[in-house]
Order: sequence, then C-alpha cells, then structure tokens
Amino acid sequence: MAIKAGGYDGDSFAEDMDIICRMVRYMCDSGEDYQIVQIPETCCWTEGPSSVKVLMRQRIRWARGLLQIFTVHRDMLWNRNYRQFGFFTMPYVFIFEFLAPIIEFTGYLVLISLFFRGEVNTVTMLVVFFAIYSFAQLLTMCIISMDIYVGSGFKRKIDYIWFGIASILEPILYHPILVFAAIRGYIKQVLGKQMVWGNMVRKGVNQQDAKKKGGKHA
Repeated sequence: MAIKAGGYDGDSFAEDMDIICRMVRYMCDSGEDYQIVQIPETCCWTEGPSSVKVLMRQRIRWARGLLQIFTVHRDMLWNRNYRQFGFFTMPYVFIFEFLAPIIEFTGYLVLISLFFRGEVNTVTMLVVFFAIYSFAQLLTMCIISMDIYVGSGFKRKIDYIWFGIASILEPILYHPILVFAAIRGYIKQVLGKQMVWGNMVRKGVNQQDAKKKGGKHA
C-alpha cells in the first residue's frame, strides 16, 4: 500500500505523517476501506535528544516537516472526501500542533508588551497562571496514578518521582524551548532555507537500563 501511494518522499521532514497522508489519500480516492490501527503496547524505547542543541535541531526539523504537511496536503484539511482523517484528524493536528506554537509565541509577545506598558493586572495574571498550572499538575498526577494501577512502563518507584519533577519543570523550562524551536522551523521553511538533518547524536541505551524501564532495547 505504501508503494502504491507513492512511497516515502525523500524531501519530507515529516516522513511518517506524510506517508500516512499519502496512503489515506490513495485509499479514499480509490474508494476503498481502510483502517489506521494503534498498538497501545510499548514495543521499544526511542532515545531522546541528549542536549538542548540536539533537541532544538530535532524540533526545528519537525516544525518544518509539519509545515510541509499542510502545504503538500492542504486539500485534505476539513475535506469530507477523506473521511475522519480529513475532517477530524487533520484539523486537530492543524490547530493543536501547527497553530499552537504560533498562538503561544504571540501570547508571549503580547504579555511582554502589556507588562512594559503597565497594563497587566499582576494579581489576576498570577491567579490564572497558578489555576491552570495546578490543573495541569492534577492531570499529571492522575496519569501517574493510572500508570501505577495498570502496571505499565516504569518498574522503579523513583522513576515516577523523576516523572513528577519533570512535569513541574516542563511548563517553565522545557515547553518554551519547543515553542521557540517551532517558530524557528516555520520561519526557516517559509524563507526556503536549505534543509539538512544534521548530526543527531546517539549515546545508546544499555540492556540493563532498558530492562529496568520495562522496555526492549532497539
């Protein structure tokens, strides 16, 4: 099916999403039934970026790939001819993946502008921030509790503690990096900058660590 849909696009930086779009397009245009199935079991662990530099490079590439998707396959967006994928999946990715960094970055700029103009109600801002922040942490605790209940990924209790600490720091340290990387990726793509994969440093995962985490080394 992947071959009939045209195979992988060597110029795409979002080759996984791109090939899915191609296969869905082929099946719908051919009038055939199809099904995209998710396997909820953890089959392997992927190695994340080992430094902020590598993380930025990865997320810039992903952002450029996402913009590519909505350039090449823009006719699928909100298109009933492509069934659930075109009318629900593509709009969801467009709003919550593609537009979200733009909205957030714009929000940062507006907040900074209002702050220096003395037009920010600091008390109200802090109340809203901590209300949203607390709700996000509550969701994280629910997820951790559910994960412990069903007995999935982590085998050591200390890993759940680290997971909780990461959740607390994520909105402050990690997430702004992702937003900035996405904006840089969009700008590079719009300006037509040459796309290169770069050297994605891999340190590897030893078998002992993989077993502790309950996954398989890949």
